[in-house]
Amino acid sequence: MNRWIHMLFVGLGIGFVLAIVGFPTQKANELGPRQGFTLLDPELLSSAAYPFGMKEMDGEQIRLGDLKGQYVVLNFWATWCEPCLQELPHLARLANHLKGRPVKLLLVSEDEDFKAIAAFIKEIEKGSSVVQAPEKWQETGRMLEGKFKNVSILLDEGQRVSKRYGSFKFPETYLIDPEGMLRVKFTGPKLWGQRYALEFLDGLIAINK
Repeated sequence: MNRWIHMLFVGLGIGFVLAIVGFPTQKANELGPRQGFTLLDPELLSSAAYPFGMKEMDGEQIRLGDLKGQYVVLNFWATWCEPCLQELPHLARLANHLKGRPVKLLLVSEDEDFKAIAAFIKEIEKGSSVVQAPEKWQETGRMLEGKFKNVSILLDEGQRVSKRYGSFKFPETYLIDPEGMLRVKFTGPKLWGQRYALEFLDGLIAINK
């Protein structure tokens, strides 16, 4: 059986199960409120990813083409997007889970400039009411500061790249395979730090080997 047909059955099967059982139990306020989080509901894709180049905070240019040979988790978000902010701690957990694997996380900000991200990092550092359970956000702050080797924080000037991907319901997340092909799209904030989500992504990567 073609591996992508196999992937289709696996993805639809897991998505069907998740739609029935819903979210697993999570301790109250572990990473802030869960309201607004959605089921994984993966949309399976099979097309070439739009080749882009964007800058990190330090000015370094990151090009998608330079990441061939590894998987890319591409997430579009913004500091003015409340669901995006609630998703960030879960993306930090995902990044920790994927350390040492051939996977790169690209968190692409739809803000006007990096000043908005820097301001949000300061809110995290001072335990502002902007974030829930601020002690749980320390890893998120480190991630946004660029201290995770497997994560790059990029700026999508003029929302140029997100428009090419057809993204507008932020946050949106894509899985791109080592050949530069789009394989899966997730719309809305996800509980990436939960075991079922980590195992789902692990399974997709295993299928695509």
